[in-house]
Amino acid sequence: MIIRLAKNVAAALFLAMVTGALIFVALAYYSEWRRASVIQGLKETRAGAKKRVALHEREELRLLLEFIERDRDYEQGLITRSEALRAGHEFDAAVERGAEDNRWLAKTDAAIKDAEQRGGALRWMFGCSLNQD
Repeated sequence: MIIRLAKNVAAALFLAMVTGALIFVALAYYSEWRRASVIQGLKETRAGAKKRVALHEREELRLLLEFIERDRDYEQGLITRSEALRAGHEFDAAVERGAEDNRWLAKTDAAIKDAEQRGGALRWMFGCSLNQD
């Protein structure tokens, strides 16, 4: 009776260990998949932001040319000082938007690098990854 009970306890413990190991591996796969999904999302968002930076750079150039033209018009007495200053303020605002976009890109790059460097449980356990970029 005691031997049978010991065998049943041993079998139950073994089953619990195997179940725990399977749950751990399943969570590791899910964790790695989630990490890869987050990295992909960050990369897609960054690509969109990069396009926005290019648009802002073109806008900055347009506003700079407009500011130069307005300044020339002011020097010739064709427009008031406030109109010339307004063009300058619009250019300054565009430069600030571009700087903000570049800061955001730098933060996104750091987040992507950090997420890619975090190995995940699978890479640590098995030396593999679901993110095969």
